[in-house]
Amino acid sequence: MGAHRPRTVVSHHGEDLAFDDVPHGGHYTLADLAEIAAYARARAVVVVPEIDVPGHASAVLAAYPALASRPGERYRVLDRWGISPAILSPLPATVDFLLTVFGEIAGALGEAPYFHIGGDECVLDDWAASAEISAYGASLGLESAGDLHAWFLRRLADALAERGSRAVVWDEAFVSGGLRPDTIVMPWRGEHVARRAAAAGHDVVATPVFPMYFDYAEAASAEEPTGLGDAITVADVAAFEPAPASWPPEARARVIGTQFQLWSEHIPDGRTLDYRAWPRGCAAAEVAWTGGPAASEDFARRLGGHLGRLDAIGVEYRPLSGPRPWQRGGGRRRHRPGVVTVQEVMRHLHELSLSADSTRPSM
Repeated sequence: MGAHRPRTVVSHHGEDLAFDDVPHGGHYTLADLAEIAAYARARAVVVVPEIDVPGHASAVLAAYPALASRPGERYRVLDRWGISPAILSPLPATVDFLLTVFGEIAGALGEAPYFHIGGDECVLDDWAASAEISAYGASLGLESAGDLHAWFLRRLADALAERGSRAVVWDEAFVSGGLRPDTIVMPWRGEHVARRAAAAGHDVVATPVFPMYFDYAEAASAEEPTGLGDAITVADVAAFEPAPASWPPEARARVIGTQFQLWSEHIPDGRTLDYRAWPRGCAAAEVAWTGGPAASEDFARRLGGHLGRLDAIGVEYRPLSGPRPWQRGGGRRRHRPGVVTVQEVMRHLHELSLSADSTRPSM
């Protein structure tokens, strides 16, 4: 029930809602996960599962409405992008359910040294409005829904630790407080919150929207396939410094890696996925291996040679000079340049990361 949505939104932000009315979905079996993990291990890759809770969980709510913060309501898998105010409850039944799911996934993978539990973009209004949830929080000695959010994620992280996994969270969970000391933080809202997490003693994987969100277009041009905003270029990625030299040495030592994100809301097929990922992903790999930045003549020379390898194996990457004729956006999937700029987004996200009410949706 949670694996399919009946339709998908095709209108842009700010337009009247329009849908394609084409069902979309699919799922992995535990056997699929075992096969994926074995394939990865043979190539020295560790699969890190992410089950994002308590928000971004419409699939769970559609299948198990009793785990919602509003019992008795029926839920559907979201058919549009964005954030839903419907979230999982933090009550024991939800925790038990999630720990069962976590155990099944970890068992299928064979090992799960890291397990991402999300914690981002949660609207906690239903928790605050629920007499049962408020009473439960009070019984734990917690004063607010935000405190309960922190407790909920800590409870899951403690259980994962007992099974040999380190929890990974997005930076809202850090701002909420109460994390296990060994929890890894992915600060997506920028360098400032990353530095705060590192200074607090958490290992950090640098994941800022700029320049590591590859669902943003590579140019402010209508020739690009539609993206969340613009623009993040190969040069932007290559210039990234995950652990800035201006940080204290002890904070820099806490940055254990970086990651680029490629959210697929606006990606209709594998060819578009290739286009978004490469060659920006090549620059991200260079930064990750060297500690960055990779903005050098040597990198540019080697990247030119590497594109030939991508050609040879059929990767539909974006040429450095711009999209090929068949890669240009069209119809509703054509990019709208200048509507959302990454610089304005980063300014807004930084402001939100300073708020004590940091779990609320950031976009």
